[in-house]
Amino acid sequence: MVNSKEVIRDLFLNNWGLKLTAFVLAMLTFFAIHGATNEELTFEVPVVVTVKEGIAVLDQDPTSVEITFRGSFDDLRRIDPNHLQVDVKPTVISSAGSEKVPIRKSDISGVAGVRPVAIIPSVVDLTFDMEDEQQFSVAKPTAIGTPLKGKVEIDYEPKVVTVRGPRQQLQRMIEENVVIETEPIDVDERVKSFTRTLDAISPSATWVSKIEPAEIMVTVNIVTESISREWTNFTVFAIMDREKTMSAQIKPATVNLSLHGRPDLVKSIISETIKVFIDCTGLEGGKEHELPLNVHLPPAISDVTVTVDPDRVKVVLKKWEAIDGKEEETN
Repeated sequence: MVNSKEVIRDLFLNNWGLKLTAFVLAMLTFFAIHGATNEELTFEVPVVVTVKEGIAVLDQDPTSVEITFRGSFDDLRRIDPNHLQVDVKPTVISSAGSEKVPIRKSDISGVAGVRPVAIIPSVVDLTFDMEDEQQFSVAKPTAIGTPLKGKVEIDYEPKVVTVRGPRQQLQRMIEENVVIETEPIDVDERVKSFTRTLDAISPSATWVSKIEPAEIMVTVNIVTESISREWTNFTVFAIMDREKTMSAQIKPATVNLSLHGRPDLVKSIISETIKVFIDCTGLEGGKEHELPLNVHLPPAISDVTVTVDPDRVKVVLKKWEAIDGKEEETN
């Protein structure tokens, strides 16, 4: 007959070193896996309420909740807070009254591979009203920062938007002459004009509204201080074909020139560095041609507007012939 005490003793004492090692390894594995999948991270998540058509949320508390997620470090690190959202759908069927809506784990969207372990608070208090819509003006976007040069001028479209929301709140907005704000626009160290699309900001964080259109197109013009300088009787030069012995009769032979731009650039220009010319290459001689004027400025000069008066001249190319060792013009 087998002695049960001996069996139990052999179970623990025979090869006890190997058994102890296996036990220790098993415990280490358990704690390693448990620790790897037991990290926690908390996010503030917006609560989005969806109601039936014709009903609006007059008041909502809270508008966001804190949710703690548990999982592996890698899975938690992959969570994008911008994609997290709690979707609440109350059972309300009329525009009057209120409701307390519990937040369930299944209401959380935008996350995978981890599990929510805490939602604080776990209930949303909602008050309802009739849905209505009104038009409101859009405030000029606020510029933040300073451009590298010049000043900022802002234009935007549209200047009026439609807001849908609870009737009581829309009426209060009308009475208080509320305007719809946008996000600020950053112009710091800008040197050129640009356009940007900005989100229209909801008039309240405690009641649900829809703004149409939801985006405002903003044009930012960087306007620099400018001056003008003028020169009169500027001689017009002609660029000719090298292989042709031609002269150019230009009418008028002189023009007026005006430069407009940044003060530091315009003031630095001297007349000797400016060339006004016409391109006569490839033109047939003996005929009258009307050509546009070209202006050459020093290479370092940019953002300067050039005006020539007149902007076109007439030119006739005449051939030079040698007579008794002298060159004379012929038709």
